[in-house]
Amino acid sequence: VVLVHGVWDLLHPGHIEHLYQAKLFGDRLIVSVVPDEFCTKEQLIYSLEQRLTMLRAVKWVSTALSCKGPGPQEVIENLHPSVYVRGSEYAGVAAPEDELIRAKGILRGYTHSISIHTSDIIARIKALP
Repeated sequence: VVLVHGVWDLLHPGHIEHLYQAKLFGDRLIVSVVPDEFCTKEQLIYSLEQRLTMLRAVKWVSTALSCKGPGPQEVIENLHPSVYVRGSEYAGVAAPEDELIRAKGILRGYTHSISIHTSDIIARIKALP
């Protein structure tokens, strides 16, 4: 079981590639989604339910579920995934869930850098005439 976690707003090709690469780490890919009230972005484009629906439509995703806080700790405790995957830009960057992942002996995986990011897409949209 592979776990990835994030906001997943404005699903785009970079997210899809990240999910595809994450799925290569195991048999089942579980996606943990940050609930609306814990999102730190200025304004979400899609609600939690809409984000879950989009993720569930991605063929590599076995299950998409909401966590109960800003981080995936509760999902990690309940699911005990074999691998926790993040994007390569987070390699060496501390996360609140790191201690729990180490304590449970969960492997850490990283997907290759994806050149497209949500903030880039939003900037491109704002720049349209």
